[in-house]
Amino acid sequence: MPAIQKIIPSRGKEFWDALDLDNSKQVLEAVKEEFKRPEPAHELHYLNTMSRGLPIGDNKPCYRDCLIFLLRGEFIIKGQGRVVETGCAYRVKDEAWLWLCGTTTIVVMEEGEQRGACLKSTQESRELVLAERDGSRKARKRAKKLLADQLRAVRSSAQLHQPW
Repeated sequence: MPAIQKIIPSRGKEFWDALDLDNSKQVLEAVKEEFKRPEPAHELHYLNTMSRGLPIGDNKPCYRDCLIFLLRGEFIIKGQGRVVETGCAYRVKDEAWLWLCGTTTIVVMEEGEQRGACLKSTQESRELVLAERDGSRKARKRAKKLLADQLRAVRSSAQLHQPW
């Protein structure tokens, strides 16, 4: 599903253009203040890419319900195409992947039922990695299989959701 709503912040484009986009702490604080977001830091995601060639795919559970604030560059949502207007936030629902083009900086803010989904996913993966490394033989074998299954699922999903 494409971005369903564009939100123009009260601060002008000049303010956002003046930020040091390589300073993630400064950017996150400005975004939290602008959107009145008191939530914990794990519900905000700062992504900064500098790729050449094909867009870089990013998969997060929170893309099912989030706000994406585009500070620099552009990103692609399958079925909608390129989102290019910087200094705006986009409400996104029911997406699995975003594709970041070139030099792009975004802040993703988890919304609704997806708040905490990325943290939960990270914790589950971390537990599997620890079990694979430190668990009993049976636990290591099970964790290794689950991690391999997760990797296959991500690869398959990336191919399925490519915008080209």
